[in-house]
Amino acid sequence: MLALTAMLFTGCARVGPGYVGIKVNQAGSDRGVQDYPLQMGWVFYNPLTSDVYEYPTFKHTVAWDEEHSIQFNAKGGTRVLAPVSLSISFKPERVPHVFVTYRSTPEVIEQGYLKNQVRDAFNRAGNTFEPLELLTNQQALLDAAKKHLEETIGENFDIESVMLPKGLTMPENITNAINQVIEAQQHAQKAQAEVAEVEAQGRKTVAKAEADAKAVLIQAESQAAANRKLSDSITGTLVELRRVEKWDGKLPQVQSSATPFVNLSK
Repeated sequence: MLALTAMLFTGCARVGPGYVGIKVNQAGSDRGVQDYPLQMGWVFYNPLTSDVYEYPTFKHTVAWDEEHSIQFNAKGGTRVLAPVSLSISFKPERVPHVFVTYRSTPEVIEQGYLKNQVRDAFNRAGNTFEPLELLTNQQALLDAAKKHLEETIGENFDIESVMLPKGLTMPENITNAINQVIEAQQHAQKAQAEVAEVEAQGRKTVAKAEADAKAVLIQAESQAAANRKLSDSITGTLVELRRVEKWDGKLPQVQSSATPFVNLSK
């Protein structure tokens, strides 16, 4: 009977890998939450007076899809919807404190308290961005929101990343206006690129013309120098020598002057 009674009043729970447990005594002199978390393994307790809760200490994703999107305001009051995903884990040593503070299971804490903190972080971060900035630079928004979360809940949670799996949603008129601005910017950038290309091509043409002109000048100067050198080298003796070299030994039959064809005296 004693053994049967002990079995009836003894419960056990298993703390799985990646979790820590806390034992909460509902009655007796040591009622309350244990100061230290229970590590992986079996835990024995009295189910009539105690409870055991598990909290995940591994990185896991908490997500709020389109139906449960985080709503916040951008600069100017523009309403923005954000399906947010959060990669997070409970800090093992802080689990007893978390339970005492919130008195809830991990799921309730994540979908209640944690969602409120994420909404507050996005509101604080989003108010510093124009709507156009949010659509063109979402990473800056995520970095700012993550920084706010680390400041507010970083004592109890390890925050690995904050993500926007499906981007942001704004009112249609705002989105259309932003798309028109983006399109105008793209056209302006394209025009600037075309102007830069024309200018670059013009610089190439000018450079080629200058190079060609220099080449012609160098060639002309070289030819002039060669001509001067050739002119300086021509003498009467050289001319006479060239005539003799080309003479076939026959005197011309008719001469227009008394000047001999070949000056033999030289």
